[in-house]
Amino acid sequence: MIRALLFFITLALPLTLVAAEVQNIRIGDHVGKTRVVIDMTGEMDFQAKLADSPKQLIIHLPAKNFNVGGRLSFAKPFTSIAHTQTVDNLLKLSMPLSSPYVIQSAYMIGGAPNRLVIDMIPSNDVEFKNQLLVNHGPLKVIEKTQSLDNLISGIAGETPQPVPYKKPPSRKKPIIVIDAGHGGKDPGAISPSGIREKDITLPMARKIAHILNSSGRYEAKLTRNDDRYIKLYNRVKIARNADADMFISVHADSVGNSTTRGASVYTLSNTASDTQTAKLASRENKADLIGGLDLNIEDKDVSAILIDLSMRETMNQSKNLANGVVTNFRGNNIRTLKGPHRYAGFAVLKAPDVPSILIETGFVSNESEAKTLLSDAHQTRIATAILNTLSKHFYHD
Repeated sequence: MIRALLFFITLALPLTLVAAEVQNIRIGDHVGKTRVVIDMTGEMDFQAKLADSPKQLIIHLPAKNFNVGGRLSFAKPFTSIAHTQTVDNLLKLSMPLSSPYVIQSAYMIGGAPNRLVIDMIPSNDVEFKNQLLVNHGPLKVIEKTQSLDNLISGIAGETPQPVPYKKPPSRKKPIIVIDAGHGGKDPGAISPSGIREKDITLPMARKIAHILNSSGRYEAKLTRNDDRYIKLYNRVKIARNADADMFISVHADSVGNSTTRGASVYTLSNTASDTQTAKLASRENKADLIGGLDLNIEDKDVSAILIDLSMRETMNQSKNLANGVVTNFRGNNIRTLKGPHRYAGFAVLKAPDVPSILIETGFVSNESEAKTLLSDAHQTRIATAILNTLSKHFYHD
């Protein structure tokens, strides 16, 4: 009786993913990458990964039908696509790669239909092999179905049963945590006339949060909303505890040359991109010494979070966001430095699972720019540029 009952249960299990179909696939060249866009109805789940021998992109979707009419067009490195049905009504798409490419980002955009966007970037054999174990997406794929005998023996306690995958709750709005740099006993950089960096970053962060929240598309939160000192690692904790989709730290720079001006955007790197960046990162990371404690000594988790395989997707998203901010800064008449996307080992960029950027909005060492950074109009331009960047990142606007 148990065997018969389990037989009918296993027949019913695939029905839990009531999927519709893949309706369209578009593959096109973009600057520095190839984009795959898949339109589908049904569950907003996916898994994307790389496979070797031969090299290919494998995509699993909870879709029962492949209903792509017309002739597909391909772009390098793709030349063909095959689709097969697997267990639990999952559709498996196999896309051979003519050369090593890796997944830069993969995300779903809800709508009618839902849209899966996968960006692929050129790579090399070493990087490709490093990415083989990385699965993108929330969907858990079971490659082989357990036999009925194994299911029955599991009930008898002879073999452990895996905990069934539970989809994370859907969230309507991306959560963006805005971090106002410095604060309290840490004034940050100071202009020749006495304008303190912390007095620029707080109103700037408030302005960004206000404009994001006013758009109705985001839930923006602040690490601090008053003049208080927060240790660097605690700022990261705030973002992670908020389950943030993005972390943006706002600062203002300072150098010996009083004529230097312009914004820059930083993402994480083990090594700084130039001498000026290295000095800046060192100065910022030493901010916790003001509170009597060295972050790198006190928090072993932060000092251990370096660039490794587990952070690759997070860092790729961070880089995409940084490049988008630079583009929108220039489009909003916000001056940027030469080579404005830079890399540094800022402690606040070391969350392993939250894409993070640090924006140096300008130079307080330049008196004229320091006053500009305090102006509501300039802060609005910066906030609008960030809004436009996030809208493209999350909503593909």
